[in-house]
Amino acid sequence: MPNEWTNADSLRVLNTGAASAGAPQIDPDASLGGYLASSQVRTMKYYPVNIPANIEILYVSAANGLGTGTVAFSGAVATWTAPGGTAGASVAIVNGETKVLEDGTDPEKYIRIRKLSTETSLLQGTLNLTWDENNAVVMRNVAEADALAGDSKYRAVGLSNGSAGAVTGVSVYSEPLSTPVVSDNEFLPATGAGELKSSKFLGVFPDACHIAIFDSAGALKEVVYAIRSEFGYAVAATGRGLCGTTAALGTSADTFAPVYGVELALETPTADAITAAADEDTPPTAISFTGAFSVATAVTAASIAAGDWVGLHLKRDTAAASQQIADILGSLRVVFTAGGTEYSVPFSGAYKVANAVQWQLFVSETTVFDFQADPDAVSAALPMSLPLTLPVSGNKNYWYAVRYRNRYGLTSLNQYGRKVGISSTGTSVLLAPSSPFNTTLEDSYEGDVKVITSYLKGNDEGYAANRWAIWASVGSDPDPDVDTPVKTKGIPDINLIGDAFELSYIFGPYASGADLRVVVRVYRSSDDVTDGNTDVITLTTASGAEAPEDILALM
Repeated sequence: MPNEWTNADSLRVLNTGAASAGAPQIDPDASLGGYLASSQVRTMKYYPVNIPANIEILYVSAANGLGTGTVAFSGAVATWTAPGGTAGASVAIVNGETKVLEDGTDPEKYIRIRKLSTETSLLQGTLNLTWDENNAVVMRNVAEADALAGDSKYRAVGLSNGSAGAVTGVSVYSEPLSTPVVSDNEFLPATGAGELKSSKFLGVFPDACHIAIFDSAGALKEVVYAIRSEFGYAVAATGRGLCGTTAALGTSADTFAPVYGVELALETPTADAITAAADEDTPPTAISFTGAFSVATAVTAASIAAGDWVGLHLKRDTAAASQQIADILGSLRVVFTAGGTEYSVPFSGAYKVANAVQWQLFVSETTVFDFQADPDAVSAALPMSLPLTLPVSGNKNYWYAVRYRNRYGLTSLNQYGRKVGISSTGTSVLLAPSSPFNTTLEDSYEGDVKVITSYLKGNDEGYAANRWAIWASVGSDPDPDVDTPVKTKGIPDINLIGDAFELSYIFGPYASGADLRVVVRVYRSSDDVTDGNTDVITLTTASGAEAPEDILALM
Protein backbone atom coordinates (compact mmCIF):
# COMPACT_ATOMS: atom_id res chain seq x y z
CA MET A 1 0.00 0.00 0.00
CA PRO A 2 -0.88 2.36 -1.37
CA ASN A 3 -1.83 0.57 -4.53
CA GLU A 4 -2.80 2.39 -7.69
CA TRP A 5 -6.43 3.56 -7.89
CA THR A 6 -6.44 4.28 -4.16
CA ASN A 7 -6.39 7.47 -2.10
CA ALA A 8 -5.91 10.59 -4.27
CA ASP A 9 -5.28 8.33 -7.29
CA SER A 10 -8.82 6.90 -7.01
CA LEU A 11 -10.22 9.42 -9.50
CA ARG A 12 -8.24 10.16 -12.66
CA VAL A 13 -8.78 12.64 -15.49
CA LEU A 14 -8.59 10.79 -18.82
CA ASN A 15 -8.77 11.90 -22.44
CA THR A 16 -11.86 11.24 -24.55
CA GLY A 17 -12.10 10.74 -28.30
CA ALA A 18 -11.00 7.09 -28.27
CA ALA A 19 -11.93 4.81 -31.18
CA SER A 20 -13.66 2.50 -28.72
CA ALA A 21 -14.27 2.43 -24.97
CA GLY A 22 -10.95 2.16 -23.14
CA ALA A 23 -8.74 2.42 -26.22
CA PRO A 24 -5.67 4.66 -26.03
CA GLN A 25 -5.98 8.26 -27.29
CA ILE A 26 -3.07 10.55 -26.42
CA ASP A 27 -3.84 13.62 -28.57
CA PRO A 28 -5.24 16.38 -26.33
CA ASP A 29 -6.65 18.24 -29.34
CA ALA A 30 -8.73 15.17 -30.23
CA SER A 31 -10.19 14.99 -26.72
CA LEU A 32 -13.58 16.35 -27.80
CA GLY A 33 -15.93 13.76 -26.27
CA GLY A 34 -17.27 10.38 -27.30
CA TYR A 35 -15.59 7.28 -25.85
CA LEU A 36 -13.36 7.46 -22.79
CA ALA A 37 -9.71 6.69 -23.53
CA SER A 38 -7.29 4.81 -21.33
CA SER A 39 -4.79 7.70 -21.63
CA GLN A 40 -4.50 9.95 -18.61
CA VAL A 41 -4.27 13.74 -18.97
CA ARG A 42 -0.70 14.63 -18.02
CA THR A 43 -0.55 17.74 -15.83
CA MET A 44 3.18 17.89 -15.08
CA LYS A 45 6.31 17.28 -17.10
CA TYR A 46 9.03 15.48 -15.21
CA TYR A 47 12.73 15.25 -15.96
CA PRO A 48 14.28 12.26 -14.17
CA VAL A 49 17.83 12.31 -12.82
CA ASN A 50 19.39 9.09 -11.46
CA ILE A 51 16.09 7.20 -11.54
CA PRO A 52 16.85 3.44 -11.86
CA ALA A 53 16.34 2.06 -15.33
CA ASN A 54 13.85 -0.54 -14.08
CA ILE A 55 11.52 2.15 -12.66
CA GLU A 56 8.94 3.81 -14.95
CA ILE A 57 7.37 7.11 -13.86
CA LEU A 58 3.72 6.89 -14.92
CA TYR A 59 2.17 10.05 -13.46
CA VAL A 60 3.00 13.06 -11.28
CA SER A 61 0.16 14.87 -9.51
CA ALA A 62 -0.13 18.63 -10.12
CA ALA A 63 -0.43 19.05 -6.36
CA ASN A 64 3.34 18.51 -6.16
CA GLY A 65 3.91 21.92 -7.75
CA LEU A 66 7.04 23.20 -9.43
CA GLY A 67 10.54 22.27 -8.29
CA THR A 68 12.55 19.14 -7.63
CA GLY A 69 11.19 16.09 -5.85
CA THR A 70 13.17 13.11 -4.58
CA VAL A 71 12.55 9.40 -5.11
CA ALA A 72 14.58 7.24 -2.75
CA PHE A 73 15.04 3.51 -3.28
CA SER A 74 16.31 0.93 -0.87
CA GLY A 75 16.07 -2.54 -2.33
CA ALA A 76 12.37 -3.20 -2.96
CA VAL A 77 11.19 -0.14 -1.00
CA ALA A 78 10.63 3.39 -2.35
CA THR A 79 9.66 6.78 -0.90
CA TRP A 80 8.67 10.14 -2.41
CA THR A 81 9.44 13.66 -1.23
CA ALA A 82 7.60 16.42 -3.08
CA PRO A 83 9.32 19.76 -3.75
CA GLY A 84 9.54 21.47 -0.37
CA GLY A 85 7.92 18.47 1.32
CA THR A 86 9.01 15.61 3.54
CA ALA A 87 9.64 11.93 2.83
CA GLY A 88 6.47 9.88 2.75
CA ALA A 89 5.79 6.37 3.96
CA SER A 90 7.96 3.59 2.54
CA VAL A 91 6.18 1.53 -0.10
CA ALA A 92 7.27 -1.99 -1.06
CA ILE A 93 7.15 -2.64 -4.79
CA VAL A 94 7.98 -5.87 -6.60
CA ASN A 95 8.51 -6.69 -10.25
CA GLY A 96 5.49 -5.80 -12.41
CA GLU A 97 3.69 -3.82 -9.71
CA THR A 98 2.37 -0.28 -9.98
CA LYS A 99 2.36 1.75 -6.76
CA VAL A 100 1.51 5.24 -5.54
CA LEU A 101 4.19 7.10 -3.55
CA GLU A 102 2.90 9.94 -1.36
CA ASP A 103 4.65 12.91 0.19
CA GLY A 104 4.91 12.82 3.97
CA THR A 105 2.89 15.97 4.62
CA ASP A 106 0.29 15.86 1.84
CA PRO A 107 -1.05 12.62 0.29
CA GLU A 108 -2.38 14.61 -2.68
CA LYS A 109 1.26 15.22 -3.64
CA TYR A 110 1.93 11.83 -5.11
CA ILE A 111 3.55 10.02 -8.01
CA ARG A 112 2.67 6.70 -9.59
CA ILE A 113 5.45 4.32 -10.62
CA ARG A 114 5.85 0.86 -12.14
CA LYS A 115 8.69 -1.59 -11.50
CA LEU A 116 9.84 -3.31 -14.68
CA SER A 117 12.31 -5.90 -13.33
CA THR A 118 13.46 -7.58 -10.14
CA GLU A 119 16.70 -5.60 -10.03
CA THR A 120 17.15 -3.97 -6.61
CA SER A 121 18.27 -0.39 -6.19
CA LEU A 122 20.12 1.55 -3.51
CA LEU A 123 19.76 4.94 -5.08
CA GLN A 124 18.29 8.38 -4.64
CA GLY A 125 16.98 10.06 -7.78
CA THR A 126 15.14 13.28 -8.49
CA LEU A 127 12.33 14.53 -10.69
CA ASN A 128 12.52 18.10 -11.92
CA LEU A 129 8.90 19.22 -12.31
CA THR A 130 7.34 21.82 -14.63
CA TRP A 131 3.78 22.33 -15.83
CA ASP A 132 2.69 20.32 -18.81
CA GLU A 133 1.67 22.45 -21.80
CA ASN A 134 -1.42 22.29 -24.00
CA ASN A 135 -3.03 19.26 -22.39
CA ALA A 136 -6.78 18.65 -22.72
CA VAL A 137 -7.52 20.78 -19.64
CA VAL A 138 -5.88 24.02 -20.87
CA MET A 139 -5.95 23.27 -24.65
CA ARG A 140 -3.75 24.56 -27.46
CA ASN A 141 -2.07 27.98 -27.49
CA VAL A 142 -4.30 30.94 -28.37
CA ALA A 143 -3.62 32.11 -31.94
CA GLU A 144 -3.09 35.78 -32.74
CA ALA A 145 -6.40 36.15 -34.59
CA ASP A 146 -8.31 34.59 -31.70
CA ALA A 147 -6.56 36.83 -29.17
CA LEU A 148 -7.58 39.92 -31.14
CA ALA A 149 -11.19 39.00 -31.88
CA GLY A 150 -12.00 36.81 -28.87
CA ASP A 151 -12.68 33.10 -29.06
CA SER A 152 -14.01 29.96 -27.42
CA LYS A 153 -12.45 26.50 -27.64
CA TYR A 154 -13.95 23.19 -26.49
CA ARG A 155 -12.61 19.97 -24.99
CA ALA A 156 -14.03 17.04 -23.02
CA VAL A 157 -12.33 14.74 -20.54
CA GLY A 158 -13.53 11.94 -18.28
CA LEU A 159 -13.45 11.66 -14.49
CA SER A 160 -12.77 7.94 -14.13
CA ASN A 161 -13.15 6.00 -10.89
CA GLY A 162 -10.93 2.92 -10.99
CA SER A 163 -11.07 2.27 -7.25
CA ALA A 164 -12.84 -0.62 -5.56
CA GLY A 165 -15.61 1.56 -4.13
CA ALA A 166 -17.76 4.53 -5.05
CA VAL A 167 -16.25 8.01 -5.16
CA THR A 168 -18.67 10.51 -3.66
CA GLY A 169 -19.11 14.25 -3.27
CA VAL A 170 -17.39 15.09 -6.56
CA SER A 171 -17.08 18.79 -7.38
CA VAL A 172 -15.01 20.55 -10.03
CA TYR A 173 -14.21 24.25 -10.39
CA SER A 174 -11.60 26.62 -11.78
CA GLU A 175 -9.63 27.51 -8.70
CA PRO A 176 -8.04 30.91 -7.90
CA LEU A 177 -4.39 30.86 -8.99
CA SER A 178 -3.36 33.19 -6.13
CA THR A 179 -4.85 34.16 -2.79
CA PRO A 180 -7.70 36.65 -3.36
CA VAL A 181 -6.99 40.27 -2.38
CA VAL A 182 -9.43 43.00 -1.40
CA SER A 183 -10.35 45.72 -3.93
CA ASP A 184 -10.09 48.41 -1.25
CA ASN A 185 -8.27 50.99 -3.43
CA GLU A 186 -10.54 50.84 -6.48
CA PHE A 187 -13.39 48.63 -7.69
CA LEU A 188 -15.38 48.29 -10.90
CA PRO A 189 -18.42 50.38 -11.86
CA ALA A 190 -21.73 48.71 -12.63
CA THR A 191 -20.94 48.65 -16.34
CA GLY A 192 -18.16 49.69 -18.70
CA ALA A 193 -14.42 49.95 -18.25
CA GLY A 194 -12.73 50.34 -14.88
CA GLU A 195 -9.81 49.34 -12.67
CA LEU A 196 -9.23 46.93 -9.84
CA LYS A 197 -6.75 48.13 -7.23
CA SER A 198 -5.76 46.76 -3.87
CA SER A 199 -3.57 47.79 -0.97
CA LYS A 200 -2.25 44.22 -1.01
CA PHE A 201 0.71 42.98 -3.03
CA LEU A 202 -0.20 42.02 -6.61
CA GLY A 203 3.25 40.97 -7.81
CA VAL A 204 2.34 37.27 -7.95
CA PHE A 205 -0.59 37.93 -10.31
CA PRO A 206 -0.02 37.39 -14.05
CA ASP A 207 0.40 40.45 -16.28
CA ALA A 208 -2.83 39.61 -18.08
CA CYS A 209 -5.49 37.10 -17.06
CA HIS A 210 -9.10 36.35 -16.24
CA ILE A 211 -9.99 37.58 -12.77
CA ALA A 212 -12.82 36.32 -10.59
CA ILE A 213 -14.44 38.89 -8.29
CA PHE A 214 -16.10 37.69 -5.09
CA ASP A 215 -18.32 39.57 -2.63
CA SER A 216 -17.46 39.91 1.04
CA ALA A 217 -19.15 36.57 1.76
CA GLY A 218 -17.08 34.78 -0.88
CA ALA A 219 -19.86 34.42 -3.45
CA LEU A 220 -18.87 34.83 -7.11
CA LYS A 221 -19.97 38.21 -8.57
CA GLU A 222 -18.26 38.46 -11.94
CA VAL A 223 -15.41 37.21 -14.10
CA VAL A 224 -13.45 39.81 -16.12
CA TYR A 225 -10.38 39.95 -18.33
CA ALA A 226 -7.78 42.37 -16.96
CA ILE A 227 -4.36 43.70 -17.95
CA ARG A 228 -1.88 44.95 -15.39
CA SER A 229 -1.76 48.75 -15.09
CA GLU A 230 0.57 50.96 -13.08
CA PHE A 231 -1.08 50.28 -9.72
CA GLY A 232 -3.59 47.51 -10.40
CA TYR A 233 -5.53 45.95 -13.27
CA ALA A 234 -7.34 47.70 -16.11
CA VAL A 235 -10.58 46.13 -17.34
CA ALA A 236 -12.01 47.12 -20.73
CA ALA A 237 -15.76 47.30 -21.29
CA THR A 238 -15.45 44.24 -23.55
CA GLY A 239 -13.72 42.38 -20.73
CA ARG A 240 -16.72 42.49 -18.37
CA GLY A 241 -19.16 39.69 -17.54
CA LEU A 242 -17.21 36.76 -18.98
CA CYS A 243 -17.51 32.99 -18.48
CA GLY A 244 -21.27 32.99 -17.94
CA THR A 245 -21.34 35.94 -15.51
CA THR A 246 -22.75 39.46 -15.90
CA ALA A 247 -21.23 42.85 -15.06
CA ALA A 248 -21.87 43.90 -11.46
CA LEU A 249 -21.14 46.97 -9.37
CA GLY A 250 -18.11 46.40 -7.19
CA THR A 251 -17.46 47.45 -3.60
CA SER A 252 -14.38 48.08 -1.51
CA ALA A 253 -15.13 44.84 0.37
CA ASP A 254 -14.94 42.67 -2.78
CA THR A 255 -11.98 40.37 -3.30
CA PHE A 256 -10.46 39.31 -6.59
CA ALA A 257 -8.01 36.67 -7.83
CA PRO A 258 -6.65 35.40 -11.16
CA VAL A 259 -8.39 32.29 -12.51
CA TYR A 260 -8.37 30.05 -15.56
CA GLY A 261 -11.11 31.44 -17.83
CA VAL A 262 -13.15 28.30 -18.45
CA GLU A 263 -16.78 27.21 -18.18
CA LEU A 264 -17.65 23.65 -17.21
CA ALA A 265 -20.41 21.06 -17.58
CA LEU A 266 -20.77 17.46 -16.38
CA GLU A 267 -22.46 14.74 -18.46
CA THR A 268 -23.38 11.17 -17.57
CA PRO A 269 -22.25 8.79 -20.34
CA THR A 270 -24.78 6.97 -22.50
CA ALA A 271 -23.67 3.69 -24.06
CA ASP A 272 -20.13 4.35 -22.78
CA ALA A 273 -19.86 7.74 -24.52
CA ILE A 274 -20.62 11.40 -24.00
CA THR A 275 -21.61 14.09 -26.49
CA ALA A 276 -18.79 14.87 -28.87
CA ALA A 277 -18.10 18.30 -30.35
CA ALA A 278 -17.69 18.38 -34.13
CA ASP A 279 -14.41 20.28 -33.68
CA GLU A 280 -12.73 22.49 -31.14
CA ASP A 281 -14.59 25.60 -32.37
CA THR A 282 -18.08 24.09 -32.23
CA PRO A 283 -19.93 23.68 -28.92
CA PRO A 284 -21.23 20.18 -28.17
CA THR A 285 -24.96 19.88 -28.75
CA ALA A 286 -27.32 20.41 -25.77
CA ILE A 287 -24.52 20.94 -23.24
CA SER A 288 -25.15 23.81 -20.83
CA PHE A 289 -21.96 25.40 -19.51
CA THR A 290 -21.58 27.32 -16.27
CA GLY A 291 -18.92 29.50 -14.70
CA ALA A 292 -17.55 27.44 -11.81
CA PHE A 293 -14.95 29.45 -9.88
CA SER A 294 -15.53 28.40 -6.26
CA VAL A 295 -16.76 25.46 -4.22
CA ALA A 296 -20.21 27.10 -4.10
CA THR A 297 -20.44 27.39 -7.91
CA ALA A 298 -18.71 24.10 -8.76
CA VAL A 299 -20.23 21.50 -11.06
CA THR A 300 -21.02 18.42 -9.00
CA ALA A 301 -21.72 14.70 -9.14
CA ALA A 302 -23.11 13.01 -6.04
CA SER A 303 -21.35 9.72 -6.75
CA ILE A 304 -19.31 7.88 -9.35
CA ALA A 305 -19.57 4.13 -8.97
CA ALA A 306 -16.54 1.86 -9.00
CA GLY A 307 -15.41 1.32 -12.59
CA ASP A 308 -17.63 4.15 -13.87
CA TRP A 309 -16.97 7.66 -15.15
CA VAL A 310 -18.59 11.01 -15.90
CA GLY A 311 -17.75 13.41 -18.71
CA LEU A 312 -16.43 16.89 -18.05
CA HIS A 313 -16.90 19.40 -20.87
CA LEU A 314 -14.71 22.51 -20.96
CA LYS A 315 -15.27 25.81 -22.79
CA ARG A 316 -12.17 27.99 -22.67
CA ASP A 317 -12.87 31.71 -23.00
CA THR A 318 -10.45 34.11 -24.70
CA ALA A 319 -11.42 37.77 -24.35
CA ALA A 320 -11.16 40.15 -27.28
CA ALA A 321 -7.91 42.17 -27.34
CA SER A 322 -6.15 39.63 -25.13
CA GLN A 323 -2.55 40.49 -24.38
CA GLN A 324 0.20 38.16 -25.51
CA ILE A 325 1.71 36.09 -22.72
CA ALA A 326 4.33 33.36 -22.81
CA ASP A 327 3.19 31.15 -19.98
CA ILE A 328 -0.24 31.24 -18.34
CA LEU A 329 -1.43 28.59 -15.91
CA GLY A 330 -4.85 26.97 -16.00
CA SER A 331 -5.96 24.81 -13.11
CA LEU A 332 -9.09 22.89 -12.17
CA ARG A 333 -9.69 21.74 -8.60
CA VAL A 334 -11.36 18.32 -8.25
CA VAL A 335 -12.71 17.50 -4.80
CA PHE A 336 -13.97 14.01 -3.97
CA THR A 337 -14.23 11.46 -1.16
CA ALA A 338 -12.67 8.03 -1.55
CA GLY A 339 -12.39 5.39 1.17
CA GLY A 340 -13.88 7.82 3.68
CA THR A 341 -11.22 10.51 3.08
CA GLU A 342 -11.81 13.74 1.19
CA TYR A 343 -9.19 14.71 -1.38
CA SER A 344 -8.73 18.00 -3.18
CA VAL A 345 -6.52 17.54 -6.24
CA PRO A 346 -5.60 20.11 -8.90
CA PHE A 347 -5.41 19.24 -12.58
CA SER A 348 -3.32 21.91 -14.27
CA GLY A 349 -1.40 22.90 -17.36
CA ALA A 350 0.11 25.88 -19.12
CA TYR A 351 -0.58 27.56 -22.44
CA LYS A 352 0.41 30.69 -24.35
CA VAL A 353 -1.47 33.62 -25.86
CA ALA A 354 -0.12 34.98 -29.14
CA ASN A 355 -0.35 38.47 -30.54
CA ALA A 356 1.48 40.56 -33.11
CA VAL A 357 5.27 40.54 -33.11
CA GLN A 358 6.89 43.89 -32.45
CA TRP A 359 10.18 45.62 -33.19
CA GLN A 360 11.05 48.16 -30.51
CA LEU A 361 13.29 51.20 -30.98
CA PHE A 362 14.93 52.89 -27.98
CA VAL A 363 16.74 56.22 -28.46
CA SER A 364 19.04 58.01 -26.00
CA GLU A 365 21.33 61.03 -26.01
CA THR A 366 23.83 58.99 -23.97
CA THR A 367 25.08 55.42 -24.12
CA VAL A 368 22.58 54.44 -21.37
CA PHE A 369 19.09 53.19 -22.30
CA ASP A 370 16.00 52.86 -20.09
CA PHE A 371 14.64 49.51 -21.25
CA GLN A 372 12.02 49.56 -18.47
CA ALA A 373 10.30 52.52 -20.15
CA ASP A 374 8.08 52.26 -23.21
CA PRO A 375 9.98 52.14 -26.53
CA ASP A 376 10.34 55.39 -28.44
CA ALA A 377 8.86 53.69 -31.50
CA VAL A 378 7.41 50.29 -32.39
CA SER A 379 6.74 48.54 -35.68
CA ALA A 380 5.45 45.19 -36.88
CA ALA A 381 8.35 44.92 -39.33
CA LEU A 382 11.64 46.48 -40.34
CA PRO A 383 12.59 49.01 -41.55
CA MET A 384 11.16 51.46 -39.03
CA SER A 385 11.80 55.16 -38.49
CA LEU A 386 11.61 57.84 -35.79
CA PRO A 387 12.10 61.61 -36.28
CA LEU A 388 14.96 62.98 -34.14
CA THR A 389 15.22 66.46 -32.63
CA LEU A 390 17.77 68.45 -34.63
CA PRO A 391 20.50 70.48 -32.91
CA VAL A 392 20.14 74.27 -33.07
CA SER A 393 23.61 74.41 -34.56
CA GLY A 394 26.51 72.06 -35.24
CA ASN A 395 26.10 68.32 -34.94
CA LYS A 396 24.45 66.05 -32.37
CA ASN A 397 24.94 62.38 -31.53
CA TYR A 398 22.17 59.91 -30.68
CA TRP A 399 22.43 56.30 -29.57
CA TYR A 400 19.80 53.77 -30.56
CA ALA A 401 19.04 50.15 -29.69
CA VAL A 402 16.57 47.73 -31.27
CA ARG A 403 14.77 44.88 -29.54
CA TYR A 404 12.40 42.22 -30.87
CA ARG A 405 9.28 40.96 -29.04
CA ASN A 406 7.95 37.65 -30.31
CA ARG A 407 4.29 36.72 -30.62
CA TYR A 408 4.18 35.42 -27.06
CA GLY A 409 5.58 38.61 -25.52
CA LEU A 410 9.15 37.42 -24.98
CA THR A 411 11.55 40.28 -25.70
CA SER A 412 15.20 40.00 -26.71
CA LEU A 413 17.71 41.22 -24.15
CA ASN A 414 19.86 43.26 -26.52
CA GLN A 415 21.52 46.17 -24.71
CA TYR A 416 23.95 47.04 -27.49
CA GLY A 417 23.48 50.58 -28.83
CA ARG A 418 24.75 52.19 -32.01
CA LYS A 419 25.52 55.85 -32.57
CA VAL A 420 24.23 58.16 -35.28
CA GLY A 421 25.09 61.81 -35.89
CA ILE A 422 22.87 64.50 -37.42
CA SER A 423 23.49 68.14 -38.33
CA SER A 424 21.26 71.15 -37.70
CA THR A 425 19.94 70.74 -41.25
CA GLY A 426 18.96 67.13 -40.67
CA THR A 427 21.67 65.52 -42.74
CA SER A 428 23.50 62.44 -41.53
CA VAL A 429 27.01 63.12 -40.25
CA LEU A 430 29.82 60.59 -40.34
CA LEU A 431 30.65 60.37 -36.67
CA ALA A 432 34.01 60.53 -34.98
CA PRO A 433 35.19 57.12 -33.77
CA SER A 434 35.12 56.27 -30.09
CA SER A 435 38.29 56.79 -28.04
CA PRO A 436 40.82 54.14 -27.04
CA PHE A 437 40.69 53.02 -23.41
CA ASN A 438 42.78 51.32 -20.72
CA THR A 439 45.87 53.18 -21.96
CA THR A 440 49.05 52.53 -19.95
CA LEU A 441 52.70 53.60 -20.25
CA GLU A 442 55.64 51.61 -18.86
CA ASP A 443 59.42 51.36 -19.08
CA SER A 444 60.90 48.98 -21.60
CA TYR A 445 64.71 48.55 -22.21
CA GLU A 446 67.62 51.00 -22.72
CA GLY A 447 65.39 54.02 -22.18
CA ASP A 448 62.58 52.86 -24.43
CA VAL A 449 58.97 52.96 -23.22
CA LYS A 450 55.94 50.84 -24.13
CA VAL A 451 52.41 52.13 -24.61
CA ILE A 452 49.47 49.70 -24.41
CA THR A 453 45.89 50.62 -25.26
CA SER A 454 42.63 49.13 -26.61
CA TYR A 455 39.89 50.18 -29.03
CA LEU A 456 36.40 48.68 -29.49
CA LYS A 457 36.19 48.94 -33.25
CA GLY A 458 32.98 46.93 -33.44
CA ASN A 459 31.10 49.63 -31.50
CA ASP A 460 31.82 52.10 -34.30
CA GLU A 461 30.32 50.10 -37.14
CA GLY A 462 30.04 52.32 -40.21
CA TYR A 463 32.39 55.01 -38.92
CA ALA A 464 35.25 53.05 -37.32
CA ALA A 465 38.86 54.22 -37.20
CA ASN A 466 41.50 52.30 -39.12
CA ARG A 467 44.74 53.72 -37.66
CA TRP A 468 46.39 54.49 -34.34
CA ALA A 469 48.32 57.72 -33.65
CA ILE A 470 50.74 58.35 -30.74
CA TRP A 471 51.93 61.79 -29.63
CA ALA A 472 54.72 62.15 -27.05
CA SER A 473 56.42 65.10 -25.35
CA VAL A 474 58.87 65.61 -22.46
CA GLY A 475 58.04 68.20 -19.80
CA SER A 476 54.77 69.42 -21.36
CA ASP A 477 51.56 67.97 -22.73
CA PRO A 478 51.61 67.10 -26.43
CA ASP A 479 49.14 68.94 -28.69
CA PRO A 480 47.73 66.47 -31.24
CA ASP A 481 46.26 69.33 -33.27
CA VAL A 482 49.72 70.88 -33.77
CA ASP A 483 52.43 68.31 -33.05
CA THR A 484 53.52 65.48 -35.34
CA PRO A 485 52.80 62.00 -34.00
CA VAL A 486 55.79 59.84 -33.13
CA LYS A 487 54.03 56.91 -34.71
CA THR A 488 50.95 55.99 -36.73
CA LYS A 489 49.99 52.36 -37.14
CA GLY A 490 47.18 50.51 -38.90
CA ILE A 491 44.35 48.82 -37.02
CA PRO A 492 43.57 45.34 -38.42
CA ASP A 493 40.23 44.69 -40.11
CA ILE A 494 39.68 41.47 -38.16
CA ASN A 495 40.39 40.70 -34.52
CA LEU A 496 40.70 37.01 -33.68
CA ILE A 497 41.02 37.46 -29.90
CA GLY A 498 38.18 39.15 -28.01
CA ASP A 499 36.22 42.28 -28.89
CA ALA A 500 38.91 44.90 -28.30
CA PHE A 501 41.73 45.67 -30.75
CA GLU A 502 44.97 46.15 -28.77
CA LEU A 503 48.02 48.27 -29.53
CA SER A 504 51.36 47.47 -27.87
CA TYR A 505 54.13 49.73 -29.21
CA ILE A 506 57.69 50.43 -28.01
CA PHE A 507 59.38 53.74 -28.83
CA GLY A 508 62.19 55.98 -27.52
CA PRO A 509 64.81 56.13 -26.13
CA TYR A 510 64.39 58.77 -23.39
CA ALA A 511 66.84 59.94 -20.73
CA SER A 512 66.55 58.56 -17.23
CA GLY A 513 64.08 60.56 -15.11
CA ALA A 514 62.36 62.17 -18.12
CA ASP A 515 58.87 63.56 -17.55
CA LEU A 516 57.23 61.77 -20.47
CA ARG A 517 53.68 62.60 -21.52
CA VAL A 518 51.70 60.68 -24.15
CA VAL A 519 48.33 61.00 -25.93
CA VAL A 520 46.91 58.15 -28.02
CA ARG A 521 44.12 58.57 -30.54
CA VAL A 522 42.50 56.55 -33.29
CA TYR A 523 41.57 58.08 -36.60
CA ARG A 524 39.90 57.34 -39.90
CA SER A 525 42.34 57.86 -42.77
CA SER A 526 39.59 58.38 -45.36
CA ASP A 527 38.71 61.79 -43.91
CA ASP A 528 41.40 62.24 -41.20
CA VAL A 529 38.76 62.41 -38.45
CA THR A 530 40.12 61.43 -35.02
CA ASP A 531 38.31 60.51 -31.84
CA GLY A 532 39.48 63.78 -30.26
CA ASN A 533 40.89 62.12 -27.15
CA THR A 534 42.82 64.53 -24.87
CA ASP A 535 43.70 62.19 -21.98
CA VAL A 536 47.39 62.53 -21.15
CA ILE A 537 49.25 59.48 -19.80
CA THR A 538 52.44 60.30 -17.87
CA LEU A 539 55.56 58.35 -16.89
CA THR A 540 58.82 59.33 -15.18
CA THR A 541 61.29 57.07 -16.94
CA ALA A 542 63.37 54.80 -14.73
CA SER A 543 67.17 54.80 -14.53
CA GLY A 544 69.44 51.84 -15.25
CA ALA A 545 67.11 50.10 -17.66
CA GLU A 546 69.26 47.61 -19.57
CA ALA A 547 68.57 45.23 -22.39
CA PRO A 548 68.88 41.50 -21.56
CA GLU A 549 72.20 39.85 -22.40
CA ASP A 550 72.44 38.26 -25.80
CA ILE A 551 71.64 34.59 -25.31
CA LEU A 552 74.54 33.67 -27.67
CA ALA A 553 77.02 35.25 -25.24
CA LEU A 554 75.93 32.78 -22.58
CA MET A 555 76.59 29.73 -24.67
